Amino acid sequence: MSNHFKTATVRIVATFFVAGALFIVSTAFGNTSAAYAAAPTATPEPGKGVIVDTVKPGEQKIGEITTTDGEYRYEITGKGGDQVFTGLTGADGFSPALEIRVGGADTRGSTLGRAAPDPQTTGSLLLNYVLFKDGIYTLVVTPGLSKGNKTGRFALTFGLTTFKKPVNGIATGDVLPTNGFPILGEIKFNISQVLYKIAAKAGDKLLITMTGYFGLLPALAVRAGDYNDTSERLVTSEGKPGSSNPIIGLEFQVPTDGPYIIIASHADFETGKTSGPFIIALTVNGASVQDSLQPANAFEEPVQMPDTIEINGDAATVIGKLQDLAVVPAGGEQAASLLANVYSKASTPGLKGSPLAPDNVVSARNFVMNIQVNWTQAGADSACGISFWNVGATEFAGVLLFNSGQVNLFQNAASQSPIDYFEKSSLFTPGQVNTITLLVFGNSVSLYINGKFLTTQIGKSKYGQIVALLYNSQQNTALTFCTYPTGWIWRY
Repeated sequence: MSNHFKTATVRIVATFFVAGALFIVSTAFGNTSAAYAAAPTATPEPGKGVIVDTVKPGEQKIGEITTTDGEYRYEITGKGGDQVFTGLTGADGFSPALEIRVGGADTRGSTLGRAAPDPQTTGSLLLNYVLFKDGIYTLVVTPGLSKGNKTGRFALTFGLTTFKKPVNGIATGDVLPTNGFPILGEIKFNISQVLYKIAAKAGDKLLITMTGYFGLLPALAVRAGDYNDTSERLVTSEGKPGSSNPIIGLEFQVPTDGPYIIIASHADFETGKTSGPFIIALTVNGASVQDSLQPANAFEEPVQMPDTIEINGDAATVIGKLQDLAVVPAGGEQAASLLANVYSKASTPGLKGSPLAPDNVVSARNFVMNIQVNWTQAGADSACGISFWNVGATEFAGVLLFNSGQVNLFQNAASQSPIDYFEKSSLFTPGQVNTITLLVFGNSVSLYINGKFLTTQIGKSKYGQIVALLYNSQQNTALTFCTYPTGWIWRY
């Protein structure tokens, strides 16, 4: 993330994805087994195209559905009242299905619940189920019923929130995944703190986010040692009143090897009064669920990009001319064409994302984007642009044209900023129609403005949404109105 607004990390997380954070309240808390009933998928017999494994809380598993291996079964154990919170992400264009069954992986027990689309993460499913009794259960991955490829790789992350018996108001025992996948918790009358233990190495960069619901003002802290240690908190973050679902974030670089405790609590810690459920997520060194799913990139952009490119004409015409310059590969297809004069507006500080094509949310990893941007009204320190590789609250990239004449090309990947370009540019005029062209292949992102080359930056490739992006500084109170007169996206 650019240093231009790096100090506002927590605010950006809260404002850019607040719509998703609000929506998840309806799916995250409580049993969803009845809400997402779906037609059963065909199940091979054990040993015939079935891969059997186990998975532990906090663990990620990578698998691949093929024409011969059509089902993966992951055996888990739990107690009555434990809450299974499991995510499943398919590789580019692959939409697998996930369900939980009663019994072990060597049997075909009855289906208890099925995963639904995760409102906070692009291209992922979320399974949320409260176990009704102690025993063995199985998470089952199969090809999905929706459009898309029926074979492909997937990443499954298993989260488990256990039924807790607190001691002196402190609950322990749950395991936080380290790839940013969230798990659930709750602060209530008999639990003022929930502790999570991690093993960390010197230099590790931790990013912890916590969202409070139903009145909880969240608080986070990190201290060294084990559960029973009483060492001082090394860093803290607390929510402020004024938001219905406040999000806080905490960045921490580990000083020495050893165990550390992450403390989830309410604002004011021991003297806090608020209560309610929360979602907490930990990312270590920018790790992502998508990291293991990145495909090999067969196409490489030339070392020396052309100074100018043709940006006028329909998508196929422009792509053909780019192919002649050998800056894009053959193939691909037009994924979206913008409706005339799509717009986004806001006077509140922070980042705001909104769909470019309301009836077609576009996701891509490798693509060419050619979109016009204009301001009809601008705050004192504001910007209009595009977000891409938009996976979730802490994983997104973007390009912004500031009304003060700067260009910001950036990527936020949890605690890391793989792309951080912020420079004054004479290639555009604020308040006029300007064309942003992105050529994105693998980790390489090349930016043209009004057909003229500006920069190539190396990021961390993601499969994510492409949306309109608006930014207002923290001090802004004026309305910023960004328009997108026309444009298209070509996906590979």
